[in-house]
Order: sequence, then C-alpha cells, then structure tokens
Amino acid sequence: PYFTAIKPLYAGSDIVFCNPETSVAGDTYGVSGYPAFNAPSAFARDLVEGAGCNVVSLASNHQNDKGQVVINQSLAVWKQQKLLAYNGMNASADDQNQVAYFSVKGVKVAFVAFADFSNTKLSNSYGVNIYHDTALVQKLMSQAKASADIVIVSAHWGTEDSSVVNADQKKTAQLLADSGATIIIGTGPHVEQPVVWLKSSDGHS
Repeated sequence: PYFTAIKPLYAGSDIVFCNPETSVAGDTYGVSGYPAFNAPSAFARDLVEGAGCNVVSLASNHQNDKGQVVINQSLAVWKQQKLLAYNGMNASADDQNQVAYFSVKGVKVAFVAFADFSNTKLSNSYGVNIYHDTALVQKLMSQAKASADIVIVSAHWGTEDSSVVNADQKKTAQLLADSGATIIIGTGPHVEQPVVWLKSSDGHS
C-alpha cells in the first residue's frame, strides 16, 4: 500500500530499482525495529510482487545489524524472488566477487552495490560490500565494465537528513565514474539530494 501513490510513475518501466535497507530474516530470527532491524520475509516478497522492484541493492549500514547468519538467511529469501538482479551483501568471499548481470531489450546491464559503512562490525570481509575497500571496488567495477554495455552502481552513503552532498560522496562518485559506472544511484540520506553529471577519466559522462 505504501507504493500506491507513486506506482503509476514507474509502471511499465523495464528496471525498477529499490533499496530495502534491512535484512528480511524475521520469520527465522525474529522481527525487530530500531536500532537493529529485521523485517519479515514478506517484505521482500511484497517489494517484488506488490511494488514491482526488480533490481535490488542489498548494501546498507543496516544489513549486518544482526550478523552474518541473518545475512545468509536474508539472501536465501531474496534468491526466491523474481528479480533481474540483486547485489551488495554476500554469504562468502566467492559470492562477493560476483557482479550481477541482466539484459533488457538487447542491452546487457551490470549491477553492483556498495555501502559507506556497517552500523555493527562485520565479522568478515565479505558480508557487505563497503566502498572504502578500494581493491574490491576496482575488482568488481573492472569486471562490470568489461562485460556489460551499462554499469549501474548503487551507493549507500551521505549524511542522514541532509540535502548537501558531502566530500566522501563526491570522492566516491568520481572513483566509481572513473571505474566505469554509467549510472550511480545514491541512497542513505532519507532526503533528496542533487543529481549531477560527472566526467570520467576516460571522457564519458
């Protein structure tokens, strides 16, 4: 129901990007709210079947609120959904090295998602993609750029409740652009921030 008023704006779109910030393992590990979130699995189902989401970022500061075991269960839930792609949290190091790909109308798209940080300390290096791991960024972006026509990157970043783009966002956006991003979708501040064109090191916008 929350999407009723805005759904006509994107109905019929080939790609509908969504950013559910929380884990969806509540059926197994208990539904909880602030400060450690865990939604029921129906949240994932309804975002896909009801709201129409088909490309989902799983990189946020809240995905690790309840640890790796909940990340693993959340991934099991997302794998059951009919999506074009999801990316951003992982059950293993091997999973983290995978870029998500899909094709729309003959155009091959790569999708990668990163977060600025995790509210709770990660128990490993792979649970959530953190963009301050520049080696990881370069590895995934290199794969994506070489294998797709368009590279969409989700970046969960910014100062909450601020419409001002901060220095970290600007630096990271330029890194992503220079690494081959075609579109960067920023999430995190909970308010609108400006849209800008960036010029990459190889000259593309």
